[in-house]
Amino acid sequence: MDTYRVTTKGQVTIPKHVRERLNIGEGDQVTFVEQDGQFIIQKVSIVPIQNPSIRDLYETVKAERDEVFHNLKDR
Repeated sequence: MDTYRVTTKGQVTIPKHVRERLNIGEGDQVTFVEQDGQFIIQKVSIVPIQNPSIRDLYETVKAERDEVFHNLKDR
């Protein structure tokens, strides 16, 4: 496991291999989700849906969360 230093501003550079794996590029947004005492970084995807229902939004977030969990288990 690699470790990374936190700056005085509380910032950490996301390592290149993680950015590539999550397809994160300049200008993208990420979020941190707490689950069972651990934080998971997720890329925020903007999905253009006209008049999205709560269910549509839930399914989109769930699918992305499941993909992140799957990727973490592969490590």
